Amino acid sequence: MGFLLQALDKVLPDPQPELVFEIGDRTVHGARRDGSKVLAHVDRPLPPSASLDPEPAADGLDALRDTIADVVRDLGPVNTRHAAVLLPDNLGRLAVFEFERVPRRPNDLRRAVEDRFRQSFASDSRAVRVACHLQPGSRPASVLSATLPTAAVLHCEQAFKAAGLIPDYVGLSTVACLRLIEDPEMTVLLKISPDRMTMIAVESGIVRLVRQIALAPSFGENAEEALREILADLFPTLVYIGERLERPAARLLVTGLDGLLPHALDTLPREVGCPVTPLTDGAAPDAVGLRGYIRG
Repeated sequence: MGFLLQALDKVLPDPQPELVFEIGDRTVHGARRDGSKVLAHVDRPLPPSASLDPEPAADGLDALRDTIADVVRDLGPVNTRHAAVLLPDNLGRLAVFEFERVPRRPNDLRRAVEDRFRQSFASDSRAVRVACHLQPGSRPASVLSATLPTAAVLHCEQAFKAAGLIPDYVGLSTVACLRLIEDPEMTVLLKISPDRMTMIAVESGIVRLVRQIALAPSFGENAEEALREILADLFPTLVYIGERLERPAARLLVTGLDGLLPHALDTLPREVGCPVTPLTDGAAPDAVGLRGYIRG
């Protein structure tokens, strides 16, 4: 999956940053790498007060800055101040928009995507950063698009600048983890984050469909109920993919299930009718974006 969405309208430095970070729901993950080889990896828990909310309390930003500074220090000496940062899925929106005629100019395409987001999600373009990627080879022409709250991006920039770094790239975890999907057949990614279930259908490197469903605060307290809740949205999505996209899912990849994973691997294959495997064996549930970015 050879792309990254630019949420800051900046060009990635070449070579791409030596430092990569992912801010998860409970943890900040950091890696110092040489290409796809990880030289150092540090995880630090986030204090409960830490927040990237558009209007966080002052101590929430201080806690985030302190945690990031600890991770940067523990990664050891680096030769650059440039960094890539991945944010939690629950901060943003993902969508695939199809166009009969794609605007040629980048600014016109961005405005067209902003209009689609307003129609679909009632997004205020002034309050969000919009990124879009025209998917080569897609028929009809389609654009993978993402939004992030402007305030959250600015808070993130400030926190990393306080640690002496320049965040050249800020994007969503899910977009980066798509680079871990290499199967040319129709593959569906099921990614669970604290308050959201994301389902993405990918075929030959092209994102064909994105669905994001809100999860109840009590999700995960009971394994049986949690899997029933997942299947209530997953099963009709798989049916839609088979009928509308004319390609049944050949494989289901799952991540973020935490303690539900063993039960899910035992139950879901019988229910969905295709193999079900973890996206990455042994990876921290909220660090798969970092692994995808590094794999590049």
